[in-house]
Amino acid sequence: MESNKAMRTIRSMLVGAGVLVGGVAQAAAGYWSGTGPYGGTIYQVIVHPTTPTVIYSSTRGGLFRSVDNAASWQRIESGLAEGGYSYALAQDRDAPNVLWVTDTSTRVSRSLDGGDTWNATGWTLPANQYIQDIQDVAGSIGQVLVLTRSGQLYKSVDNGSSFLPTALTLPADTEVGFLRTHPSNPDEWYVGVSYYGPAAPAAATGQWLYRTIDGGATWTVVVDSTAMGISCWEAADLDFAPGNIRYMLCGATVLRSVDAGATWSARSDQFNIARIRAHPTDADQLYIGLAYAFAPLTDTFMRSNDGGATFSAVGTGLFPNPTYGNEPSINAIALHPSFPVTPRIFLGSESAGLFRSEDAGTTFATAHEGIEAVNIRALHVLPNPAFSGASRRIFAGYGDPFSASPALYLSNNAGTTWSSNNNQLRAYQIRDIEIDPTTVGSTAAALASTVIYASGRSDPAVNSPLRNGGLYKSTDGGTTWTVIDAGLPTLGAPATAYLGTVRTIVLDPRSCASPPPSGVCLSGPLQKVMATATGFTQRQIGVDGISRTVYSHRVVRSVDAGTTWAASDTGLPAPVYGPTQGTAPNEYQNVQELVTPVPLVIAPSDPSIMYLGTYLTSNQVSAPGGTLTLQNGVFKSVDGGLTWAHASGGLPRYAGSVDSALDVLSLAIHPSNPNIVWATLVDLYSSPRQGFIYKTLDGGATWQNVSAGLNTDADIRALVVDGGDPNILYAAGAGTSANPGAVYKSTDGGVNWLSMSVGLPADAALALEIDPFNPSILYAGTNAAVWQIEQVPDEDGDGSPDQVEGNAPNGGDGNGDGTPDAEQGNVGSSIVQLNRAGQSALVAGSFTAQVISGTGVNCNQMVDVQGQIALRFGRDYLPSGENMGLYYAYPQDLVRFELPQCEQAVVDLTFHAPGLDFTESGWSLRMYGPQTPGDANSLGWYPLGVLAQAVDANTWRLTLSANEFGSYRPDGDAILFVGGPAFFDTGLFSDGFED
Repeated sequence: MESNKAMRTIRSMLVGAGVLVGGVAQAAAGYWSGTGPYGGTIYQVIVHPTTPTVIYSSTRGGLFRSVDNAASWQRIESGLAEGGYSYALAQDRDAPNVLWVTDTSTRVSRSLDGGDTWNATGWTLPANQYIQDIQDVAGSIGQVLVLTRSGQLYKSVDNGSSFLPTALTLPADTEVGFLRTHPSNPDEWYVGVSYYGPAAPAAATGQWLYRTIDGGATWTVVVDSTAMGISCWEAADLDFAPGNIRYMLCGATVLRSVDAGATWSARSDQFNIARIRAHPTDADQLYIGLAYAFAPLTDTFMRSNDGGATFSAVGTGLFPNPTYGNEPSINAIALHPSFPVTPRIFLGSESAGLFRSEDAGTTFATAHEGIEAVNIRALHVLPNPAFSGASRRIFAGYGDPFSASPALYLSNNAGTTWSSNNNQLRAYQIRDIEIDPTTVGSTAAALASTVIYASGRSDPAVNSPLRNGGLYKSTDGGTTWTVIDAGLPTLGAPATAYLGTVRTIVLDPRSCASPPPSGVCLSGPLQKVMATATGFTQRQIGVDGISRTVYSHRVVRSVDAGTTWAASDTGLPAPVYGPTQGTAPNEYQNVQELVTPVPLVIAPSDPSIMYLGTYLTSNQVSAPGGTLTLQNGVFKSVDGGLTWAHASGGLPRYAGSVDSALDVLSLAIHPSNPNIVWATLVDLYSSPRQGFIYKTLDGGATWQNVSAGLNTDADIRALVVDGGDPNILYAAGAGTSANPGAVYKSTDGGVNWLSMSVGLPADAALALEIDPFNPSILYAGTNAAVWQIEQVPDEDGDGSPDQVEGNAPNGGDGNGDGTPDAEQGNVGSSIVQLNRAGQSALVAGSFTAQVISGTGVNCNQMVDVQGQIALRFGRDYLPSGENMGLYYAYPQDLVRFELPQCEQAVVDLTFHAPGLDFTESGWSLRMYGPQTPGDANSLGWYPLGVLAQAVDANTWRLTLSANEFGSYRPDGDAILFVGGPAFFDTGLFSDGFED
């Protein structure tokens, strides 16, 4: 047993592609890494009550902690289901290193060490319930409340391990918005209602706030908007002022109570207030944050000094776009524990990141360096060679905001740092970016005349400062921007162009003033621009007297470089309308089926040929026996986009449909052959979703499935072809924590695909861009900012670079069969590498994974073979061992591999480290993953039992089957495994020590 004692200190560094410096993971060739832009959507901010330099933030991109007063941030997700947590985060006031967070799979996870590690408490909500809020109960350690969206309130007295329902009973058809507990009175709680459905009897009376003063035993309605004579559409927030003063937001009204919440009175009306925070020592002073604002340059952070009767704007420095737009919508307001002695305030915004004030809210500056919560939907690298190398200029578009945001980001140093790039850009979101290659030049001076186009979301609101058609242009390399929407249909007064969301913008490469006899223009600028959009919608009364919503301008075209635009969607099917409703003269029909264009590609060799992909929205598929009827899928134009024809022969259809192909969300076209096109298809109505890649060789007349190597549920959202070698393509598929997405690569024109996803976020990417100077570099836009990878030689495609496999024993022959591992797709040797959490430790030797036998299309091809740091998945506690600190040690950390075309496999895992003996007592082989494939509710640590047998002192043999325990994937022909050798012996590891 002495050899096992040595496990505590064995840490030998292996030199390879992954380099670990000072215990911090460094970006390395062959592995994905992310470096910003930082900011995005911030849901919650919690300041540690006794160590206020420690701050926690839950965001759209993950959970983060700062230990330096928000000067920098790091992920704290060890043990959390990646991408699966929600915004609900709480801290135990009486033991502030204890935190709870809820996830989207209705589970509660707990940290006992200030967020260093997390573990699921073991409790999950009943079926069909969803967590809305989680709050600590003051006065005792381990008491916590969970509120469901439908208003069920549960209480735990054992730190979240178990919960019992309280006496709160709300009317049927009710949704709640918040739960608040008094910071020092453990019996005073409030639940605010956000919505009363038509079936709720309380809808007529407007009972918005429920209160208990006996710890949940009895409840009383204390805010009734009808009785009070105020307008209220939701209870938005509540906070506690000194003494018996309470403040609440009900719709646009600020309410105040002077008797500890028993009765309330209206103080003032503001507009759509989202958050309220009371001053901790002055009962008449409070702050409010607005959810959004319509008027130009409207202030969204305000202060009252008279108990909410009047408010004045504060918060200079909040504008994410200094020239257009509003201050950001406010999601969170957090005060320093010693406020106002230390006058520090944090504001979490909907789309503009985190802000910090050091002067009680008079001025703010951003404080989100390191928070990766920006959802990137558009990427483009400036192809000017003067900006190659470390000075690469990368543009990234923020894809989803509907409120103030930076919208467009720029990196001048290959993604190392980022800044906003929105001078005069009247946009909240950017969905596509296109650079005119004829204006790029080859010198730094050429940047001043480089033409860039961008597209985003139109805003028709009459009071919005961003009223425009969603099309933008820069003629100075992105330094300044203008709106280009002349000629588009308009709405409102004053009239403004409107196209909904403009998703794709492309340039005709031969549309310069004097195109060459063949090939693309070398000098410009280019004149023809095409774009796809949701389209202009208008309610019209037909000749039959029936009112219908009519769609136009779903494709638009400009022949003067965006100066003017015209509709170019002839041939796209008109909507299908439902049954006539109402009686004359007020008869109307609602849209029942509609196709919307998304991707558009132009053939570089013949720009008269274009292809368009569409998705179909309908209420038919959810109806019993419903069948889709509209043409959907791929459309083709042979006249430069003037007319379109369905070109989807051979594409899979929705069930029962003749013409409704599955939705096409991305396209790629061969750079020199206009008849060769690739299309990604997804069935958005299936569960899990099903996705494919199809290829045509005859211009869309017929299509063939080329999805070999993809997961059958791959939700592919991005597809790009290497212009220098059209046999090389990349595709990005979305995923979940229990069924991770991937970026795939094909080197044979799309016939076969291999995953290249080491270190990539679980939900993968929504945008891809190949570096114009080094095609081995690939950029990915994710919901956690921009990630990039520099590919290195990997001859066998198993995801472990040749250099790393060359470090295996026997000169790179880890399985000892006489053939280098780097030449065998069924053999992968690796070490512990970078991981999603950005955490690491020194490496305890390397490992070799080898497929011994298997059943399936191709069990001899592994992908994404990599080491995983066990602590990334949280402590693997023994049953009832959390409070005693008893958990399994993983001295060799974990192994991850995938067999994407294999139904059943026998795999040997051999660990190359001295002193091992897996045949001794205390060892077992355990996995981390879903107990039921694809089910995030069941993620956790599990023993493999008979599925894993110790073959000898260094090797475990696994027997794994697709869509069965041991694999993440709910596919019948894909196996994804994460696990490793665990050790526990009370005589050796009773202190809970884990390497």
